[in-house]
Amino acid sequence: MTQQLHKNDILYYARIMPTLGLYDVYELKIRTINEENRWFCGMEKRTKIAYLFSYDNIGKTIFFDRKEALKAVKQAEKNKIPVSNETLYEEY
Repeated sequence: MTQQLHKNDILYYARIMPTLGLYDVYELKIRTINEENRWFCGMEKRTKIAYLFSYDNIGKTIFFDRKEALKAVKQAEKNKIPVSNETLYEEY
């Protein structure tokens, strides 16, 4: 980790879920930090949903710069797996 986290810092979460076809960048505001156990909680700007992260996620899915997060999402989206939208039903 190159930078120290502080309450109210803005971070960017690259939400990559290839099996669901989700590739998003969320803007998070840090609301809780636990230095002893090495985790922090960020609240998404628009939906106000809280996400809990380990310090190990910094640089992988959590970024200090939006451009880096967007680059990670675009790279993952380039290598995405095709997801079928079909619903399969059993006949009786």
